[in-house]
Amino acid sequence: MSHSKFTRKNIIEYFKAGESKNQWIGLEVEKIGIRFPAGDPVLYKGKNGFLAILGKMYEELGWKITKKNGSYIHQMKRGNAILDLESDGRIELAGTPHLSLHDVVREFKIHQHEMSEISDVFGVSWLGIGYNPIASSQKLDILTDNGGRRDQLIIYRKERSEKGKNIYSEDWSKGTAGIHVSLDYQSEEDFGKKSKILFLLAPIMQAIFANSPFKDGQFSKKVNYRMFVTQKGMDEYSLTKKLFYSKFTYENWIDFVCEKPALFFERNSIDEKKWIYPQKTFGDFLETGVEHGDDVTFPNENDFHMHMKSIWADVRMRNTLEIRVFDSLPPSIVPSVPAFVKGLLYDKKNLEKLYEMVNNWSFEEFEEMKKEIPQNGLNTIFRGEKVLDFAKQLLNMSENGLQRNRIVDVHGNDESVYLKPIKKFIFIENCSPSHWLIKKWKGDWGGNFFPVFEWCKY
Repeated sequence: MSHSKFTRKNIIEYFKAGESKNQWIGLEVEKIGIRFPAGDPVLYKGKNGFLAILGKMYEELGWKITKKNGSYIHQMKRGNAILDLESDGRIELAGTPHLSLHDVVREFKIHQHEMSEISDVFGVSWLGIGYNPIASSQKLDILTDNGGRRDQLIIYRKERSEKGKNIYSEDWSKGTAGIHVSLDYQSEEDFGKKSKILFLLAPIMQAIFANSPFKDGQFSKKVNYRMFVTQKGMDEYSLTKKLFYSKFTYENWIDFVCEKPALFFERNSIDEKKWIYPQKTFGDFLETGVEHGDDVTFPNENDFHMHMKSIWADVRMRNTLEIRVFDSLPPSIVPSVPAFVKGLLYDKKNLEKLYEMVNNWSFEEFEEMKKEIPQNGLNTIFRGEKVLDFAKQLLNMSENGLQRNRIVDVHGNDESVYLKPIKKFIFIENCSPSHWLIKKWKGDWGGNFFPVFEWCKY
C-alpha cells in the first residue's frame, strides 16, 4: 500500500508560499467567436476555424505552442501571456500580471487588435458578450484531447445532464464567456479579507457589468443569463453558510474545497488505466485514499492542483485570488473591470471599509439578492436600497482608491481613467450594459442582431 505524504499541511504551505508584498493585477478575457454578420458558430477544425487562427498567430506573431494534441494546438505562449482554449475551441487571453493597469490595458489592446486582424482573414469575428446570443449550446463545437482532462469533463457533464442533475452544465461550459481578474494577498489575514469581500460583493459586481441578455436569438428574460446559467450549472460550488460566516482563513477555504467532489485524476499504471474516479469528496480522498488496481492511492500535489481547477466558484483561491464573475464585454469597457477591482481591494481604506460592511450582512439576505440579480440586475432591492445605489457607491470608492494610490502614464493619467466607460453606464444611463442592450435591441434596433454584433465586436 502506497501512502502519499501530501496532506492539509502541504496545502497550507502552498497558500503561505503565495503571500506577496507586491500588488500584481492579472486579467483573463474570454469572448464569443462567430461568423460575421450572420452569427453562425465557428468550428475549431477546418481551414477557417479557430485552429487556423492559432496557426497564423504562430507563423506571423511570435506565439509559441506550449500544448498540443497531435497537430491540434491547445495552448500558446508569448512572453508571460498565454492563449488558452475554451471547451468549444474559442481563444482566451490570460494576460501577464502587471503592477500597473496601464500595462495590463496595453497588453489587452495589442491582443484585441491582432486577434481582430488575424481572425478577419478567416471570416471570424469576436464578440465581447457574456453568452452566445444566437447559437444554442447543442450547435457549438466541443474540443476533445484524446482522453485527457477535456474529455473527462465532457463525460462528467454528460453524465450529470443525463441523470437530470444539471441541465445547464452544457450551456455553462460552451455558451458563456467571462472576464477574470487576479490579485495578490500579503498574509493570511489579507487573504481572508480580500476573499470574503470578493465573494460577498460578487453578485453586485455581476449586476454592474452584466452583458448577457440573449439566448437562442431572443431576449432570455434575464438581464444576466450567464449568471443564471452559472448559478444553475455550478450550484454545488456556491458560497456555503459555513464559509460565509467564517474569516476565510486558509483552513476555512481548505474545508470548503475538501467538501467538494473529487472528480478524476490521472495515473500511470501497468494496466493503462489513465484516470481514477474517487467517487468521494476530496477530503475523504485525502484521508482514506481510493482503491486503484491492487493498491490504495492517495492524492498527490498534482491531484490537488487538478482539484483546484475544478472548483468553479465565484472566487478561486490558489496562490492568487481570482474573481471570475464578470460577463465578457466590448473591448472599450474591458479595462473598467480590473480597474474597478484594483481600486477597491488594493486600497487599505477601501479594504477595511468594505470588510466592515459585508460583515454586517446575513447569509439569508445575501442569498436572496444573489437569486434576484440574474433577472432584475441593478434594480434588485438589497437592504432597502437598489443595487444600483450600491454600484454607484462602489464605483466612487474604486475611483478614490485608484487616485489615492496614484500610478500615472506618460500623459499624466492615473488608473481611474479606465473606470470612465462603466461609469457612463451606471451614472449617466443608470443601467448596466445589458439593460442598455435590451433597450436598444427592443427599440431602435427592431430585434435585429447585426447592431448587437457591431456594438460587441472586437
